[in-house]
Amino acid sequence: STMNDIINANILKEYFDYLKSEEATIVYLVKNLVDNLDTKNKWIHVVDFDAWGSKGEKFAFNYIFVELYERKIHPKYPKDAELRLKKAITLKTSHEDIENQRSKGIRGPMFLITCHLYNKNKGKKEIRYYDNWNEEYGGFDHTGKVPTITISRQVDMKPEWEYKITGIKKIDDFRYKLIKESYPQIYSRIYEEKRVSIEWFFESYPKLKKK
Repeated sequence: STMNDIINANILKEYFDYLKSEEATIVYLVKNLVDNLDTKNKWIHVVDFDAWGSKGEKFAFNYIFVELYERKIHPKYPKDAELRLKKAITLKTSHEDIENQRSKGIRGPMFLITCHLYNKNKGKKEIRYYDNWNEEYGGFDHTGKVPTITISRQVDMKPEWEYKITGIKKIDDFRYKLIKESYPQIYSRIYEEKRVSIEWFFESYPKLKKK
């Protein structure tokens, strides 16, 4: 029916917006790259994160906090629903189920995760070809008035960024609050060392000076 079509169109729109978000990347990372976390039959709730920008098409994170929830509500798909609609309905169900559980005071285990992006093409070379090279004066000429050739050069390969999980630790609300309060000090170290170390989040920081 038309009403259902409108509802499904809205669910799909939310899903496509979600796919462009940091939340979608985090759920993907936790599901596929965090080896020692069993996410089977669990919803991944993104509690909090700090992203400092992107490399290539990928978000770069300083930290991620997630909670895992049991799947208590199961998605119901319309007959003949295509895969994208099924995924969109699953997403909507996960948000409803998590909100429902949280409203009843149910909480899942919480984890701090750190990861970094590395260039898997670092140090690799490739041959690239360039047109319109004028041999006579050793420069490119696009006027079409002089004879030109195609030349090849060995250049650095285009970077390809991949995620690497560098740390994961189970935490509670107290530790979460402590980390959030100490984060300005941790951040200054990230900034200096241009990388992130999960150990920093667990050092005892002097009480932050009250402003």
